[in-house]
Amino acid sequence: MLPDYWQTVHRLVVICLDDLDIVMQLQLALQALRSALPQSHITLLTAYADDQLTALSPWINQTLMHSTDGWKALESNTSTFGEVGIASAKQNPNGFGDVITLIRVIRGQQFDAAIIFTDEGDRPML
Repeated sequence: MLPDYWQTVHRLVVICLDDLDIVMQLQLALQALRSALPQSHITLLTAYADDQLTALSPWINQTLMHSTDGWKALESNTSTFGEVGIASAKQNPNGFGDVITLIRVIRGQQFDAAIIFTDEGDRPML
């Protein structure tokens, strides 16, 4: 299913910033990724997540989500979100606080690969 070089991926981020319905439709793709990469740590980066989503997705190890308080992480074996970075307007008055925090969060996770899911016609940009 995946090229051989994908077997070296230890940390994978799956990005879907669409609404919750689209994120829920990813379940088959997440299941296929887990099957193809059973030893990889798979993180779902989304704008919509809660502990119910993670419970419904046994194929992911972690969910990174955006909330009004900043970016938060939910490990699959817990039921509470932990802060991975918060950017306030006071910290970043230029208005790029969330973008800067997102970059820091992604960099800190040290992902080996990313798969970006978008709506038809959208262009993945990160």
